[in-house]
Amino acid sequence: ERPLGRTFFQRAVRELQAAQTAAASAPQPPPQPAAQQHQDPPYIP
Repeated sequence: ERPLGRTFFQRAVRELQAAQTAAASAPQPPPQPAAQQHQDPPYIP
């Protein structure tokens, strides 16, 4: 077992828990639809 891998995993778990706690305590506005963030060029047959 690589200590670096375990440390990275534990850090990821803490960050995930922190994100969940922040989202639960301070709800953010709903995310924008993907279509508004990235628009593909219109399909022209």
